[in-house]
Amino acid sequence: MYFPSAYAVVFYSGPRRHLFSEVVGFRHVSLRPRQLLHLAWPVILWSWVRNEQNQSAVIVRSAFPSPISKILFRSRKFLLVTEHHTVFLEELKLLFRASPRLLGAVHNIARNAQDQILDGKICVTDEIAHHEKFSGKILVSANSTQAPIREARLQAYFSGEELRIGMPSSRDFPWHGEDRLVASTVEWAREVPELSIQVDIIGYGGSTENPHPRVMINRLSHLDTEDLVAHFNNVHFGVSSLGLFRKGMEEASPLKSRFFAAQRIPFIYGYRDPDIDSDNCVTLRVSNREGTIPWSEVKSFLAVLNEKDHDQAWSLLQKSMSIERKAERTHDFLENLRQEPGSHFK
Repeated sequence: MYFPSAYAVVFYSGPRRHLFSEVVGFRHVSLRPRQLLHLAWPVILWSWVRNEQNQSAVIVRSAFPSPISKILFRSRKFLLVTEHHTVFLEELKLLFRASPRLLGAVHNIARNAQDQILDGKICVTDEIAHHEKFSGKILVSANSTQAPIREARLQAYFSGEELRIGMPSSRDFPWHGEDRLVASTVEWAREVPELSIQVDIIGYGGSTENPHPRVMINRLSHLDTEDLVAHFNNVHFGVSSLGLFRKGMEEASPLKSRFFAAQRIPFIYGYRDPDIDSDNCVTLRVSNREGTIPWSEVKSFLAVLNEKDHDQAWSLLQKSMSIERKAERTHDFLENLRQEPGSHFK
């Protein structure tokens, strides 16, 4: 284990999710309402870590950059690194009706202030690293799989008549592309008269809808990992993000795809993933643009999945996304930062 004494502080404003990792321990802090979470996390994090005697590094998954951090963390005895999973400014432009120019100005001022006290950044793709415009050290390392890791799974056989699809989704954000998935299933049902489709979108709840007589969309509430795994046992494939083009992104490594890989659930995705080879037969990369997904592509994908056992493809995919591999890279990155002139860790 590369971080024998590592732990993660998780701030949350909704229902608590039971997180587990073999690499770090989890501590949970509830902050409500959500607005308080965005405003107060630097102060709470500072009050938490200042009492830690042997803290060597703090990695913060970045949301909106906080200028307060420049004051709170100016003097410290540990490395401070932020981790970036998205082009955050583009998300803000989609979610808020304020002037894009104003949002950009406020965001950049806050980011520049926070960047002055950072030792480094971790970005999950090269594209995100480019947008961060950070003059210091950056590690590009995609998200990893999390336990439990399945070593075998009986793939559901597609007979040509009943198709079951699953999509984890924490919130109905436009870049998840749920609407694109629903529109695609309706088109598939129209194209193939004998086809019935069930789609389970799991994460934030809602009602059941039938956009077509042979298409059922179930919106289910959040499930813990064990229940989520059980629910996905019978799907033919999962669906990762299909709408990243809406925030101008081409690359990603969403956690839902890491869940699929860990559980050996075939999946389709609409972006470039640094950990997935283009010829991997248990995944299907589709276009990253508006419009439905052609049934011909999905039909061919299902035919390949029906053919034989794909143990080697799964082993290679799980290895490329393994938490051990990512933890080693993060450990080496932090060690290199410690040797940098001017490092806060002495």
